[in-house]
Amino acid sequence: MPWAPHIQALVERHPVLRAVGNTPLVPVEILRDDLPDVEVFAKMESLNPGGSLKDRPVLRMLLGALDDGRLKPGKTVLDSSSGNAGIAYAMIGRIIGVPVEIVIPDNASAERKKRMLAHGAKLTFTDAMLGYDEALREVRRRFEAELIAVGGYYKVLEDIEPCLRQKSVQAWLSGNDLNIATLDQNEKELVTWRKS
Repeated sequence: MPWAPHIQALVERHPVLRAVGNTPLVPVEILRDDLPDVEVFAKMESLNPGGSLKDRPVLRMLLGALDDGRLKPGKTVLDSSSGNAGIAYAMIGRIIGVPVEIVIPDNASAERKKRMLAHGAKLTFTDAMLGYDEALREVRRRFEAELIAVGGYYKVLEDIEPCLRQKSVQAWLSGNDLNIATLDQNEKELVTWRKS
């Protein structure tokens, strides 16, 4: 998969990352009878090295942060996850040599916990009874206390325009600013907003 030039240069330094996004397209035959003139294909994102489509945005975020200097040597990536994004952070962080800490509800599946640990991530557990939002709050508390520097990934932020709520949205804290970014549908154009 072609990446933006600044990302591609970093992917080339870590050749195993070339596998991210290089998943096959397979024909979907179930619609053939109803739509004989239409070819429908599905991208097999489950064949990414981390096992999900989350490998792509995590790769883009981490390599982008390395490229522009937000992720510096000695810093740890901190995020909340209930599974797939955490696996991607742990895997990619291990490959590029960046420590990763994932805040995760304690009721996450044993398989997901084991995969993150196998890639070297530190796991911090939150009370499952408080839901996934507690993991988000814990990340925020830790970030605000300046224990670890690089903020998180949030799927829905109430202060984003409603049209953006349907897209993948990333957010990170920088000083006192909350930076919000989203990719267009083709994952080619990055649009960024900043809220103080």
